[in-house]
Amino acid sequence: MAAREHTLNTPNDTLRNIDISGHILQPNDWQEQRVVTFAQIAEVHDVSVKNLQSSFRENNEHFQDGEDTYLLDFEQATKLLGSQGVSRNGLRVFTESGYLLLTKPMRDKMSWRVQKLMIQAYFRDQRVQKHRPLTTSEMFYAQAKFNLEQERRLAVIETEVSDMRSEVRDVHSAVSDVKDELRSVHGQVDDVSAKVEDLDVKADAALEASKRMRIESFIVGNKLLHQFPGKIVRGVRTWPEERRRLMWYCKHNHLRIVPIPVEDKEWESENTYPLQAFEWLLRFPYEQDRQIFFRRHR
Repeated sequence: MAAREHTLNTPNDTLRNIDISGHILQPNDWQEQRVVTFAQIAEVHDVSVKNLQSSFRENNEHFQDGEDTYLLDFEQATKLLGSQGVSRNGLRVFTESGYLLLTKPMRDKMSWRVQKLMIQAYFRDQRVQKHRPLTTSEMFYAQAKFNLEQERRLAVIETEVSDMRSEVRDVHSAVSDVKDELRSVHGQVDDVSAKVEDLDVKADAALEASKRMRIESFIVGNKLLHQFPGKIVRGVRTWPEERRRLMWYCKHNHLRIVPIPVEDKEWESENTYPLQAFEWLLRFPYEQDRQIFFRRHR
């Protein structure tokens, strides 16, 4: 299967028409690039224009205007193809790279052969045949133009890279500030946690202390001196009988007796007893023993 050339009068009448697998294509150039339309691609690949347009819409983010494709208005399209068959909405055309992107999903053997012919006969060979050899001055001009465009692109890239580096530095600075703030917050949280823990310990101690008392504090605080006359030892009132009974009750019921420091005694500490032990003492069941106990201290 070969590509044959034909000469027809067209808006681009200096170009020879090309036979691609039995389909005669009229070559078209735009912006000094060989371009092809939806209709031409559909014809040589034997597919519908609607399918190609749908494929383009689904993947249009991969096509770069001015490089892979051009959207011509009505006047431009008429200049390229003539007024016949040109839509008032304009015309979309594809360069070689755009054609390859559009036909990329076609993977059958026929499509591969058509793609090869299109590249060799339509896009490349005709491009060489169209243009005359450049003069030395034209070649220097083209090279200078190419170098200038490359420098412009490099300058744009360098500016973008510089901007990106500046943004990255700003991000690093912001991250560093956030880390400092987090460390400060963590330190504050640790301080608050320590204070809360200390308060919890004090609260537990206060709660535990509220559940137990010394004999003297209980009797004096509840105004029970008339029931518990006690005994004077070296100027200090004591209640040895109550202490003995409370100790027995706590031991019998597995209740803790906790020594605590005292300020108004000659000794360093004094036992405290659970409140339920004092409640039991007030309800002491052995009335006879209690009467004997009272008489003994009158």
